[in-house]
Amino acid sequence: MITGAKNPDRISEKVNECRFFLVLMADYERVLEDEKFRYCLSAFLSAFRSATYRLMGVTHKRFGKPAKDSLKKRLDNHKEIGFLIRQRDKEVHSDGAVVFQRIAVHLFDSMQVLSGVKGFFIPRAAGWEFEGNSKNLIELCHDALVELEHSISQTFTSQSAPC
Repeated sequence: MITGAKNPDRISEKVNECRFFLVLMADYERVLEDEKFRYCLSAFLSAFRSATYRLMGVTHKRFGKPAKDSLKKRLDNHKEIGFLIRQRDKEVHSDGAVVFQRIAVHLFDSMQVLSGVKGFFIPRAAGWEFEGNSKNLIELCHDALVELEHSISQTFTSQSAPC
């Protein structure tokens, strides 16, 4: 039998898990370990989605179905939180979230270009992005996690005040 989350501390566990994988993603991005980066991204998305579902479960248990439904709508409609929730759904239920490595192209030997000799371009990895969102993937995940933490705090602060 599936029951909803009841313990707010368990939400924090998933948020901490998100932070853990976010740090690993940044490390693997820096050292160009693409496969490990993608594994950590998948784990981050799963932990992120779990945190949102635990938040909704605790909200339902403490404040009722209307509060949970309102929270779900807010999270789904949030530009970054909703986007990551949908990416996790693609990751689990489809062919996976589509990400692209960003490439920065640098022109070298500019003095030779000015004297008529052609320079050359060297592409360098410059991070990752999701299909459909040009924001740097690490920044997007970080910002969405900060917003989720704000939503967690706001949910318990605003709901616990007496009417």
